[in-house]
Amino acid sequence: MNVFRSSGFILALLSAAILCVACGSNPNRQNTSALASARAQIYDRATVQFEEAAFFKPNDSWADEIGVTLAPLLMQEVKGSEPTRQQFGSLTSDGRKLAVDTNNPTLYFRKDKIWLKGMERDQVAFLWFHNEANGIVPQGVRITLDADGHPALWEILHDTSGVQQVFASQSLEAAASAQFGAPLPGRRSALEQSVADAPQVAVSRVISDGPLVMGPAIYLNAGNHDVATLICRCMPPQVSELVSSSLYDIADMSDPATERLVKQALRTAKSSGPNWLNEGAEETEMRLRLPDRF
Repeated sequence: MNVFRSSGFILALLSAAILCVACGSNPNRQNTSALASARAQIYDRATVQFEEAAFFKPNDSWADEIGVTLAPLLMQEVKGSEPTRQQFGSLTSDGRKLAVDTNNPTLYFRKDKIWLKGMERDQVAFLWFHNEANGIVPQGVRITLDADGHPALWEILHDTSGVQQVFASQSLEAAASAQFGAPLPGRRSALEQSVADAPQVAVSRVISDGPLVMGPAIYLNAGNHDVATLICRCMPPQVSELVSSSLYDIADMSDPATERLVKQALRTAKSSGPNWLNEGAEETEMRLRLPDRF
């Protein structure tokens, strides 16, 4: 056998094998596959039914009218023998290190005026913080109101998959369908950009329009505190049994000291979510196919 031909043949085989391995381990392909799987899981868990949950509602003594109206009800899934570990709390600092005091459940509130799709709109954000062994885990919901002052868009701060989770009102989805037509391939909502343009965004669910302006009910998974689903209070509950009922306090981020504390927590916390406190409305427009009128 000709040694050079044999060597050339072996080299060709090795080159082909290396190329195949390189293709198989392409990080872009792996990332695309992982995001597709994460989006599918987020879509599927929207109809989850909790067996048990701890229920948290806002303290009605809070004075901000729009804040009280839109404050969420939280359903924290309870599993195992340590339900208190799942709770959120208030941020505390000794000047060097942040901690979460779970004896004082607290949501942090921020109210803004934003310019979106050619008009000024009200937007509010509620953030809260869980204390885990590996650090502080933030969570939150940002609510954008439509032209009539009704909730239209609920954006979730954090998901362990890295996907940016969004919920939309029935009327907003209808407006998007009227302008853009059916959902794009691989998508479930007319509001979603193409998978190629916004692979990290998923509109988890379309929410029934409530009879009144009200805050959502948010279901938090045990352990990782991801938002399993978000529903209108007018929709049937997705939990079999509430094991406890508690009030949470509201800390307004219009107070500079409170805002500094939250910003510090977000800088140091374990989160893959967007930086709500710095980004503008243009990021929301890039993530979604928002209709011209809503």
